[in-house]
Amino acid sequence: TSYQSTNHGVMHACGHDVHMACLLGAIETLQTAHPPSKRVYFIFQPHEEVLPGGAQLMIDEGLFERFPIAKLIALHVSPELNVGIIGYCSGPFMAASDEIRVTFESKGGHAARPHLTGDTIAMGSNFVVQAQQIVSRLSNPIEPVLFTIGVFEGKGATNIIPPKVMLEGTLRTMNEAHRKAMHDKLESLAKQIASFNQGKATLVTRHGYPMLFNDAALTQDAVKALESHDLSCQKIPMRMTSEDFARYGQHEKPISFLRLGTGNPNNSGLHRPDFDIHEDAITHGVRALVVLTCTLHYC
Repeated sequence: TSYQSTNHGVMHACGHDVHMACLLGAIETLQTAHPPSKRVYFIFQPHEEVLPGGAQLMIDEGLFERFPIAKLIALHVSPELNVGIIGYCSGPFMAASDEIRVTFESKGGHAARPHLTGDTIAMGSNFVVQAQQIVSRLSNPIEPVLFTIGVFEGKGATNIIPPKVMLEGTLRTMNEAHRKAMHDKLESLAKQIASFNQGKATLVTRHGYPMLFNDAALTQDAVKALESHDLSCQKIPMRMTSEDFARYGQHEKPISFLRLGTGNPNNSGLHRPDFDIHEDAITHGVRALVVLTCTLHYC
C-alpha cells in the first residue's frame, strides 16, 4: 500500500496514522464548513506507547498552563467493532499498567548436581506459577487484576543451570490500592522463592499509566450528541489494556476515551502483522469528531 512503513518489515499496527488522519479531516471540515465560535484545541500527541508517554511530556511542558482546556475527548481505532460504530464505556475503562522485571541469582552449576547450586530456572518457574495464585487466590475476585510474564531468559545450556535468570511481565489493575498491594505481594513472593532455593531475588517496577476513568457525564453527552446525528454507539466493557490519555484525567479535567470501529474481516487485532482497517472508518471518525466539537463546544 502507499501508506506502508518506510522501515521495511516494521509496523506499529495500532492505528495512530488513522487517528491523525481523522483529526486532520475534522480540522479541515470545521474550518471550511463549521467554524467553531469558541476556541478548540487539537492535540497531536507523540509516542503514546513509550514510557512515560507523550501525554505526560506535553503536560510537563505546560499543556494546561498554556492552553485553557476544559475537557478532552479522544478516539482510538477498534478492529473488534464494525465500521460505523463508536464504542463507549462510562467510569473505569482501561487498566493501570506497570512493567515488572524479576531477577533470580545464585551460583549456578552442572545440571547433574543441582543440590550444589541454587536452581534459578526452578526459581523463575515457581514465580511464574505462584504469581497466578496471587491473582486468583490472594486478590479480591471482583477487582480485575492481570499479571502476565512475557520474557523468561537464562543463559544456560542442556547441562548447565545458569547463575541468573530474568523475567519480565506486565501488571494490570483497575484500582490504585490494589495496584500497590500487588507490587508488594509479587516482591514478597520473589524473595521467598529465592530464599528457599539458596538464591537472591530482585524485583524492579517501572510504573506505567494510571487507570483510565471516563467521566460519566461527558461520555453520556458525547453518546447523546453522536446518536442525535445518526452515528451508532455501542456500550463496550472495561478492558485491561492501558492508555496514556488517562494522564489528562489526573489534572481535574473530565475526559472521555471512545473507540472507533474499524472492523475488517480480513485482519486480526491490534499489534498483529495482518492488522489493517476498513478505510470507510476514517470518514466516520472525522464525522464523529466534528459532531462532538460542534455539539459539546456549541459551535
